Amino acid sequence: MGNLRGLLNYGRLRLPVSLSETKTNKIDGNQSVIMVDMHVVRYTSMSLFLWLLSLLCCCVVAEIKNYENDPNMAKAMEYDLGFCDYNEADRVKAEKYYLEYLKDVNESFQKARVYAHIGALYATGFDIRKGEKADYDKARYYFRKVLELEPNRIDWATIQARTMLASMEESRESRIRARMDVYEWLSGIDAEKIRRLWLPLTPDNNSPTKLQLQMLRELPGSIKGTVGRNIIVGIKYLLRDKAQSYLLEISERFAGTELDKVARQHAAERGISLRKAPTIEVLEPEVEKVAEEEVSEEGAGPVWTYWLVGGAVGVAIAAGVVLVVLFRKKTRAK
Repeated sequence: MGNLRGLLNYGRLRLPVSLSETKTNKIDGNQSVIMVDMHVVRYTSMSLFLWLLSLLCCCVVAEIKNYENDPNMAKAMEYDLGFCDYNEADRVKAEKYYLEYLKDVNESFQKARVYAHIGALYATGFDIRKGEKADYDKARYYFRKVLELEPNRIDWATIQARTMLASMEESRESRIRARMDVYEWLSGIDAEKIRRLWLPLTPDNNSPTKLQLQMLRELPGSIKGTVGRNIIVGIKYLLRDKAQSYLLEISERFAGTELDKVARQHAAERGISLRKAPTIEVLEPEVEKVAEEEVSEEGAGPVWTYWLVGGAVGVAIAAGVVLVVLFRKKTRAK
């Protein structure tokens, strides 16, 4: 979320146990239960994806600002897991004060950012020690509010809202369809579009800084890869005729893309015939490169971003290892 403490808190409290969608048919909606350090952790493949997505957004540009020093906004941040110590976090109180703050807010961009923040708290910002769990109904409500307010402009809030909503569709086929739409939308984002449709961070932030542009233009590509993989995972569990229908659509709608390539590989594995791949590759929309000298002035080149994301994921993995070790020690002690 807003700072390093928030990033570590989210990784510590919300790390789900990995459930491989490729090794079990119980995916996207069927719950399993595992005892970890005497807490019951309920997880689904959807919650794992949502957690990874929110972690990625945290690492890149997820941010809201209290630019008017509003007391309700300040109070909300005292209870928001993204800004406070995890022992003090209380998403219900954070929601209450955020909504009080929004009563006096006129700017749609700020409302959208705050709604996205609340949505993330209910999708992935829960503390299992307090008996909390994901509330996808509330999360959907807030993410839909984001897109009602800002259907066109681009930033982490609108990217997060679209991707989260697609992942929270209730049926497998509706998730596949929604994710295909999101994949197409993400494919159309480049530096020029970000500049033109930038979602401000403050009232005077009419265009992205070099750092904001550099980081935000890398986010769609990172998320798109995950969205594409989840599309194919969903198709794997469809009956042959249904799977063929979706794979054919992908081969036509996303011809020449990485998703098309993976779809054709899956079709070949299942012996499904698709139309011949195009002889001329249809390239993904080019992303305008920011001049190296401009990036170095801000100290935010691509390598720096990858190190940040990699480090955050490393912290999350380390947390998971610690939980497993503690569980094994307590099991042996018994």
